[in-house]
Amino acid sequence: MEERLEIIVMSDSHGDMDAVYGVKALHTECSTFIHCGDSEVLKSRMEGIVTVAGNRDWPLEYPLEEILEIGRHRIYITHGHTLRVNATLELLAEKAASLQCGIACFGHTHRYTDTTLNGIRLLNPGSLLRNKDGSPPCYMKLVLDEDGIYTERKLW
Repeated sequence: MEERLEIIVMSDSHGDMDAVYGVKALHTECSTFIHCGDSEVLKSRMEGIVTVAGNRDWPLEYPLEEILEIGRHRIYITHGHTLRVNATLELLAEKAASLQCGIACFGHTHRYTDTTLNGIRLLNPGSLLRNKDGSPPCYMKLVLDEDGIYTERKLW
């Protein structure tokens, strides 16, 4: 029996470490934190958070992508700018599938997204700073258990 795993996914904080640390402090029940890029801070400030590089993260201290194996799940993490996520999610789904990942977490669009494409669950937590659709800053709580994959949009 797989245990219930709770993960916090955030992205596009653009230097707002009060938001990043605040979200982390709110979720002491979670042991895994993911940041999908454009943190715009040095890697040393993102300790304890799996972080990938966004198009605004220079100098490049983070990898462009990561794969997390959590329970029976493989999660592909990228910012998404190199896969043109503003135009299509097809390349993202193809990349995740090629890496045998059933979940892909991404950022870049500043739009909360939870959709499935070609069997791959595509998750964007939106932006901790400013969403492009005018909605409040947000992040995502991702829950994995034996019954499935669940998400919850959390406002910041």
